[in-house]
Amino acid sequence: MSGVYWIASYPKSGNTMVRLFLSAYRSETNDALDINHLGGFSASTTEYIDHFAGLDASELSQDEINYYRPRVNRDFALSRRDPVFVKIHDAYTYFGGTPLIPTQGTLGVIYLIRNPLDIVKSYANHYGMGITNAIDDMDNPELTIGTIQKDQVEQRLMTWSGHVTSWTEATPFPVMTLRYEDLLMNTHETYCSLIRFSGLPYDENRMKIALDQTQFENLRKQEQNGGFNEKPMKSVAFFRRGKVGGYRDELTQAQIRQVIDTHGPLMKRFGYIDEKGVPLF
Repeated sequence: MSGVYWIASYPKSGNTMVRLFLSAYRSETNDALDINHLGGFSASTTEYIDHFAGLDASELSQDEINYYRPRVNRDFALSRRDPVFVKIHDAYTYFGGTPLIPTQGTLGVIYLIRNPLDIVKSYANHYGMGITNAIDDMDNPELTIGTIQKDQVEQRLMTWSGHVTSWTEATPFPVMTLRYEDLLMNTHETYCSLIRFSGLPYDENRMKIALDQTQFENLRKQEQNGGFNEKPMKSVAFFRRGKVGGYRDELTQAQIRQVIDTHGPLMKRFGYIDEKGVPLF
């Protein structure tokens, strides 16, 4: 079996946690996990575009980058001899009629979803902005992230609801949706389902080691002691709290209601609010 499993998510929804788990689980040694040597690929880096397109992204216009990205993803996926996992934050979109993620060479998508109420503060911290601005970003259908100056190509996010819908409805390949909350509260079973979906052989010893190495507190301590190269300069910490329901002491009631009023249908669908719009976490 060869091709790509795309690990897709809106920012601050557990993408890095899952990639770290897979790195630890697939390791051939019992060496301690180093968060700064994660390896793997990210579909948004200029290095990825440069290497697999044979181009210099810094010399391309945005229209040219948009032209090449789907083709780079397709050629990359078709060239893999073994399954690989690739991070992506974009919504599932099209560029000039061509899907960003190809059907050819795509083995499946692991889509991570998180309660948008908890994303708000993490997103604000990550991008060095206020909570009000973060809420506005999550409701912006034209939202993009990434700049060439920071070694990232532009990524189209759309709204939080638009992002979720794009990956979880009518995609032409298998999609496994995992809730961030289940990664923390139902950890073993959730990661077991991830292993089954991705076709990796199950190894209980590797599972125990990987789960221990990727406990949130262990990741946070490692960042505190040695930093983390994926942390933006404006961010206080990448592994900040990792707490389910942390929004309750970080958002005002008005801010909570604004998020629910905007994203309620998707929040209800994925079990974050009840029929009356009351938060369940």
